[in-house]
Amino acid sequence: GAGCRRPRVWWCVGRLGAGVAGVVRVLSERSVGAGACRSGPEATVGRHARVLFLAVDAGDPVLITGWADEGRLPAFRALRESAAWGPTSNPPGLFVGAIWPSFWTGLSPARHGRYCYSQLRTGTYEQYHVTPHDTGGVPFWDVLCDAGCRVAILDVPKTVPSPRVRGIQIVDWGTHDPELGFATFPASFAAEIEARVGRHPIGQCD
Repeated sequence: GAGCRRPRVWWCVGRLGAGVAGVVRVLSERSVGAGACRSGPEATVGRHARVLFLAVDAGDPVLITGWADEGRLPAFRALRESAAWGPTSNPPGLFVGAIWPSFWTGLSPARHGRYCYSQLRTGTYEQYHVTPHDTGGVPFWDVLCDAGCRVAILDVPKTVPSPRVRGIQIVDWGTHDPELGFATFPASFAAEIEARVGRHPIGQCD
């Protein structure tokens, strides 16, 4: 069943499809200064290193590394040779999606509270469907934004748009198992994405 699979999340990405590349292009145009931090409310933006983190949900490490070594995935090969990378795996016995809240909160499922898509309410036998709104903890980008950094976040699974974001955030545009539907922060950014790029060409495929 779904709870027994062990997903792979890779810190690399191959060639982008036309739709994804379009969204990334819009993000880059709208997120000038992303990654820069201020040390105080009146401080000017300093020359801080910018970080780009790319994750591949459910990527097969054997196929990815093999094809990269053969030259069939040149972008992956270049990233593996020049950037930090590595695989992760979900704790056995937990919902495969539990790894994503752990990634963006830094908490274990025992602390952020999401270990399955359907759970029992604590102290009862009442079953309920869990959504990203039920996840405890604070996304690391909220902490960065509170410190004065600017960020651009594209489709991190199992999240909700955060009003604390200094920059832009896209949720469930092209995730393979969307839970809340396409949304952005600021909310008006969704209309710009749809006008310039459109909806994801595949849609839900889980």
